[in-house]
Amino acid sequence: MHRSVARRSRQARTLRHQIGPALAIAVLLASPLAAGLVGERGFSAIAGGASGAVPRPSALVNETYVPTSYSEVGYGLAGAVATTRALPAELPIVVTLGFSNTSELSRLLHALSDPSSPEYHHYLTAGQFDAAFAPSSSTYAAAVAYFEALGARAMHTFTDRVTISFEASPSSVDRMFHTTVQEWALAGRAYYAPATPVELPVELASAVSAVVGLSSFARASTSSGSGAVPMTPSLPAVPAIHAANPSGYLPPAVIQGLQYQYGPDLQVAYDEQSLFREGGYPTNAVIATILWQGYYNGTTPTSTPYGELNPGQPVGAFVPSDVQAYFNQTSPPGQPHAVAIGVPVGGAMPSGPLASYDTTGASTENTLDMEMAGSLAPGATVFDVYGTMPTYPELDTAFAFILNPNASYPALARVSVISNSWGDLDAVHTEWTQYVEEATARGITVLASTGDSGDYPNSPWQVGNPANVNTTFPSSLATDTYGVLAVGGTAITMNALTLQINSSVVWNVPSEQMGTTSGISPVYAEPSWQASSSANGLIRGLGRGVPDLAAIATRVLLTITDNGYQYNATNASSIGMSYGEGTGTSVACPVEAGVIAEIDHVLGAQHQAWLGFLQPTLYRLADEQYAPLIQTPTTGYLNGTDYTSPLPTLPVSDTVNGSNHYYAAGPGYDLVTGWGSLDAYNYTMYVLATASAGVNGRLSGVENNFTLDALAVTSHGAQSFFNASIQQNLFIANSLGAPVYWIQNVIYINWTASGWAMNDSGWIAYPFYGLYYSLLIYEYNFPLVGQLVRLPATFDLRTVLDPGVGFNNQSIEYFVGSHQLSLPVPGAAYIIGSLWYNYSWQGTEHENGPFPGNPIPGGLSPQFGLVGGPSGGLGEFSAPTAGSMVAKVLPYGSSTFETASTRTFYESIDQTGEDAQGLAWTNGPSGQWTLGTSAGSTVQGVLSYEPTGQYLANFTAGGLPAGTLWFVNISHGASYSSTTPTISVPLPSGTFEYNISSSDPHWEPLQANGTVTIDGAPRVIDVAFGALPSSIVFFETGLPAATRWTVLLGSGQNGTSSQPEIAFYLLNGTYSFRVHAALGEWAAHPRLGSVTVAGDTVAINITFSLEEYSVSFQATGLAAGTGWFVNITGGANYTSSSSTITFLATNGTYLFSAGTNATYDVVPPSGSLTVAGSNVSQTIQFSLPNPGTTSYPGWIVDLLALVGAVIAVAILSVILLTRRRPRPPS
Repeated sequence: MHRSVARRSRQARTLRHQIGPALAIAVLLASPLAAGLVGERGFSAIAGGASGAVPRPSALVNETYVPTSYSEVGYGLAGAVATTRALPAELPIVVTLGFSNTSELSRLLHALSDPSSPEYHHYLTAGQFDAAFAPSSSTYAAAVAYFEALGARAMHTFTDRVTISFEASPSSVDRMFHTTVQEWALAGRAYYAPATPVELPVELASAVSAVVGLSSFARASTSSGSGAVPMTPSLPAVPAIHAANPSGYLPPAVIQGLQYQYGPDLQVAYDEQSLFREGGYPTNAVIATILWQGYYNGTTPTSTPYGELNPGQPVGAFVPSDVQAYFNQTSPPGQPHAVAIGVPVGGAMPSGPLASYDTTGASTENTLDMEMAGSLAPGATVFDVYGTMPTYPELDTAFAFILNPNASYPALARVSVISNSWGDLDAVHTEWTQYVEEATARGITVLASTGDSGDYPNSPWQVGNPANVNTTFPSSLATDTYGVLAVGGTAITMNALTLQINSSVVWNVPSEQMGTTSGISPVYAEPSWQASSSANGLIRGLGRGVPDLAAIATRVLLTITDNGYQYNATNASSIGMSYGEGTGTSVACPVEAGVIAEIDHVLGAQHQAWLGFLQPTLYRLADEQYAPLIQTPTTGYLNGTDYTSPLPTLPVSDTVNGSNHYYAAGPGYDLVTGWGSLDAYNYTMYVLATASAGVNGRLSGVENNFTLDALAVTSHGAQSFFNASIQQNLFIANSLGAPVYWIQNVIYINWTASGWAMNDSGWIAYPFYGLYYSLLIYEYNFPLVGQLVRLPATFDLRTVLDPGVGFNNQSIEYFVGSHQLSLPVPGAAYIIGSLWYNYSWQGTEHENGPFPGNPIPGGLSPQFGLVGGPSGGLGEFSAPTAGSMVAKVLPYGSSTFETASTRTFYESIDQTGEDAQGLAWTNGPSGQWTLGTSAGSTVQGVLSYEPTGQYLANFTAGGLPAGTLWFVNISHGASYSSTTPTISVPLPSGTFEYNISSSDPHWEPLQANGTVTIDGAPRVIDVAFGALPSSIVFFETGLPAATRWTVLLGSGQNGTSSQPEIAFYLLNGTYSFRVHAALGEWAAHPRLGSVTVAGDTVAINITFSLEEYSVSFQATGLAAGTGWFVNITGGANYTSSSSTITFLATNGTYLFSAGTNATYDVVPPSGSLTVAGSNVSQTIQFSLPNPGTTSYPGWIVDLLALVGAVIAVAILSVILLTRRRPRPPS
């Protein structure tokens, strides 16, 4: 169902039309590669009854058979007619066993998604999940033995004991399942399916939850119309492309007035830059995709540099050099590149250059997935796990392998995101339900594109769906406690300079009846997280609504090789050049997968759990974004311009314009783009718990104890009702360190006939005006009637942040004496209490403030002052105004307020918005300040910041070689280094985050990041160092499929594989390497070399070509300067007037002829020679003919000899005939 139009000059190729049902199964043959995939966690190859003695049938064979809950699409379809079409020789089968302890699994899945549960996001490891929920080993072994006994071959088993995959002949399948698999026809569609109910032995039937492969009716399709866009027959040199901004991103290409995007530019569009700055690049993140390989389905064989391709021949999934070239061309300088690794399963062909000859579109889809996911997760490892065909046995095997990787792919065990850019008829697939349950329990996010039909009834991507059913599997799979994140498509345009999104609309192309697929599933019920949200206003309990999110789905540039010719993405920025383009929701799905992988990385770096099954949180958070602003008599909102959310930043970027055939976009949730796209930074700030523990001066509270003895003030301003105000101002940062709230704890003062009347007020201004210059909202409390206060009077103003639990449970508590006011501050992490403060916002580093362009120390520190009345009022103070103040702060993690460090501040960094003249603040003992008057003074008040007390945090290194320079970095603070085992860092009370590193790349701390709490006393922190493992990945191109090759490292390690990648994990350092192929005639380039690793993955490209050897012909007997020749049959012709002719040739046998135009006898005049791994020499002897004889060319001599032989045979025949006499009659 999922495809879009390829922008190609030739006719678009459609997978559905090119691969017939026979081929869909015929290619599923046993593979030595698959049989070798055995590891500590993975599937094992089990030899079946294909050879040798047939095993005795299991005891299960003789048991009573009972029907199973078999429900594959295609079984029992009304109107289907049986045909005599031959079944495939082998059927791929996947059998799934149900989990054990399912009631406990249901309880666990509910707890994992319930923020109030102590088990919330406490995910299981793979081993823990298997121990708790895997079927018993005896049941699994019995099932394996049963199928093996009845003819299963190429069997694969998995560590979690859930899946068994194998192949079997139709007759064996009939015996296994007590049915008859029959070919059918329905509405012109040929397929096979069981003719009778599927049955299994009673004990096995109760253990088996799903059987897949008995029907070929269901067939997945991709969500991409991507491809190369040929513009010219040749590609001249591409001119330099200038970066869009100093960060090194490329500007979008503009072609015929339309904007085309480079993948890495989406990092800016979806707000990842500041995540990279705060949490680093996701170099430890792992993404997996599920797809299938491509095929050459031309009508005739075709020749390639890698051998001849015949129609129906598999070609692998992608060209590895395309993905590497894409990141080289489009990534900003210095940014790590994602590593793409192909994982063929079920006998699929390893990927390599042959994939460019794919005619089904599969190789483009695989390439697109890796280029998009890797663009949004720079430095991550992207595993492309693919089977042989778009059938469920293949897709099931791929998913099972991702959950159970073997030792050949150890990094796959760290997968946190699985992307699916394909879809099929909306249906229940029990095995996928189980796989998604396991993924959810382990904290893995599963995504799927919704499709490309645009909900058009006659769309080519809608064919096969029942009427009025638009939703597709697996994007529709969802329940209350687990599910697939459904991703739809948008069309965006960017600001060419900033790369921010200027506009976003629904992706829809009515003229081609394609666009983002959406709707309400008739198969899956509406989950509770939709029913309890505003989304239910559209869904109304009718079913699971899709999509959940949406992202770019059109005009994305790719690097892709087609028919052996590479089309570079960057060609699009040059007029008339050829380029690759991606279109469809299969662009959107890996884009969102990359964003989620980056968020997972940030969470993991702070020792928090991954996002996992994120829909319950997403819907609660997105609902909060659109919650109405509620007014009450004492608390409410003063609305600003066009910012109407209760949240200080927007976690989702909504698409409100456009529609597909059925549904229109609008504010909030809609049934065409869901909630819109994730804003990576903003979403992270809500799901990341208070994590910036290393910020120097991080506070939980601020207190100003102020005594006002006397007051004389003249007021100026728009609101002359108030004469003055006592103000405590501060900023609150989110968990990533950016100031998002401006807080005011204020006492308003006005003169009445009875004396000074005062009102308490708590203000929250957001979004922070330093980040959003024109978007202000004030949430306030404003008692209507002031209270008379007689001076002198003491005011104890305390403002305390309650961190709460969950994204929307934070609050700010205002205290003025015994009066308390509580107001919500969702996403708040801590009060900024540093004199110097740095933070990142939308990829830019800012220092101090309050405006980013005003980097004066103290601008973000807590401030206290006696100033004019609101708003913007000027208070001119005079004698006898007087008072005193003591400032205290509550360090984060501490339980006691401490005397703050303090200093005066002026209008340049004033936060109040009001002004004071004529006041004098004088610092006294014990942190006490005295207030008086001074004519002409412009002092505004007193700053409070980190406590004056400093205590030593003593970091002690162990395991580091003597004399090695190492570092302690305090987050948002100073950096310290030493070559001794101890580094002492002075810190005030509070909790601080630190990072440990070494100058020697061979050594790393076993725990590089941590927190230390200082509570009025020194601390000792032990730091252990160990040797650092790094990775080197060698990628080969050029070898014939399944050819084994070897890399020898100078470290003594070696790796051999028949796949295009060989990976090593080893200590940092420089290593020599040597590469060779098992087939000696193939030479590696480079064959020798060295590589240096220093913590990051290093990729090395190896190109193989046939080895060439010297072939030398030596002429003797020729007069000096005489020309002669050597002609190679079917090859080149060589001439020379010297004594030697030399050329290069690969292994093989070659026919030659030699001669000269002069009159010479030649020995030998023709012949053959064989090149077999070494140089070859052949001597040609020339001689003048004997005197008195005539020399003839060799061919005349040969012809005369032949004529003579014929005459001799004729004479002999005549003699024999004449000697025969007729026998006389008897």
